[in-house]
Amino acid sequence: MERQPPPPPAVETHFADLCKELEVDEGVASEAAALLEEGKGVFLTSPSFGSKSPEDVERLCFAFVLYCVAKLKGKGMKQESSRFRLWKILEGCKLKYNDFFKESQQLLSKIDHVLRGRYGTDWEDQLELKQLQSLVNLLADASRFYCKAFNELFLSASTGQEPGSTKSNPEYFCFGWLIFLALRSKSPELFKDLVSCIHGLVAILPYF
Repeated sequence: MERQPPPPPAVETHFADLCKELEVDEGVASEAAALLEEGKGVFLTSPSFGSKSPEDVERLCFAFVLYCVAKLKGKGMKQESSRFRLWKILEGCKLKYNDFFKESQQLLSKIDHVLRGRYGTDWEDQLELKQLQSLVNLLADASRFYCKAFNELFLSASTGQEPGSTKSNPEYFCFGWLIFLALRSKSPELFKDLVSCIHGLVAILPYF
């Protein structure tokens, strides 16, 4: 009789491997596994993920569960455990920020009762997912504006390129960054948080 191939690894095995790869704190990994088990039926069988493959849905659910537990439990990873890094989870799950934020809103609504029972009625305020999404969008917009403005101000004038050219020159970006750093060192009271720094970075552009 021909030998049958072994069955594919279970979802739980995939998740445990991911936690080891990311060096997730043991307490966070254990609670995240419990949350995944409790919501697995909703997470992995929902028809609302469109054309995403089962593997993509699985990675999305893993990232969502890890972020929720690490944030709401108040612990992070072994390295810099007091400052949770979402980018590391998304990198490990091979996800983009846009996909994570878009699909997370659906997942949150589906397991509201589970999170409410585990972390209290104010779990959404503790999670701060909407605030994080707004900040990421702000950074992305500032980055696009910074690149476009420096291309128009420097490259078109110095190299004869048409305004809006997509070609970039690292020297000009470095120059602008150094000016921003000088401004921040001279007036630290104006750069108390990330949003203020973004505004300061954009504000230097019109003066060239």
